[in-house]
Amino acid sequence: MRILDILVQGALLGGLYALYAAGLSLIFGVMRLVNLAHGDFIVLAAYMLLALASGLGLPLPYALLIAAPFLFALGYGLQRLLFERVLGDDILAPLLVSFGLSIMIQNGLLELFSADSRKLSLGAIEGASIGILPGLAVGVVPLATFTAAILAILGLSWLFYGTSAGRLLRATADSTEIVQLMGVNPRRVFAVAMGLSLAVIALAAFFMGLRASFDPSMGPASLRVRGGGDRRAGQPVGHAGGRHRARHRADRRRRDQPGMADPRGPPCLPDCPPRPTARSLRQGRMT
Repeated sequence: MRILDILVQGALLGGLYALYAAGLSLIFGVMRLVNLAHGDFIVLAAYMLLALASGLGLPLPYALLIAAPFLFALGYGLQRLLFERVLGDDILAPLLVSFGLSIMIQNGLLELFSADSRKLSLGAIEGASIGILPGLAVGVVPLATFTAAILAILGLSWLFYGTSAGRLLRATADSTEIVQLMGVNPRRVFAVAMGLSLAVIALAAFFMGLRASFDPSMGPASLRVRGGGDRRAGQPVGHAGGRHRARHRADRRRRDQPGMADPRGPPCLPDCPPRPTARSLRQGRMT
């Protein structure tokens, strides 16, 4: 029974990690951007919930309903005003920008809230549990976290594969050049993806603050935990699109190199001879 209890608690904890990874893998799949400040944004959202609950006296669920749209707008604005200027074939510039954001968020939270650990509270429900088997009980908050993670991933999957907005996101992840030909602004699509990522962060911060204490410096630690698994877990979109986009970039670099022919088309230069075929080789042997 002890082994079963460990397995059940580990699976429930995996729901929290899935919420952590959902927003990060969404951005990486659509924009090919590794957001090093993702963990700090989670801590920032937790402090935002704490300020709304303690400062305004709002219940935590209502504070979550207020924080999620605000974080969506924050992500949209950061993408349009900051990340949009550094996105490109070079991945170093976005990494440096996100690293700078991480430092700014940590130091800002230290100035506003000090280095003391904080925790969100829902009252008696935090210690409530549900008995499943004799000697095996499941906490209400971990079970709610696991359920919320499943619903969030299913909701994102429906958004990406069942709506027109999701088709735009997947098409933009595949090729920004093609969607521009169709009259779609990829910068706006990327901004929506960043906003969705930070909206999911609000849900992750809500359950993180209920299950454990947090402080301004714990963002990078949570990011290291999230980065240890398969990035396809919790990633409803972007794996196939990112793969096709990477292949497209590799083909474009191959075509731009002098003396290299496109394997799917004519030679790139007039003096670049085409690749010999099996029929031409046989004819050469016969003559």
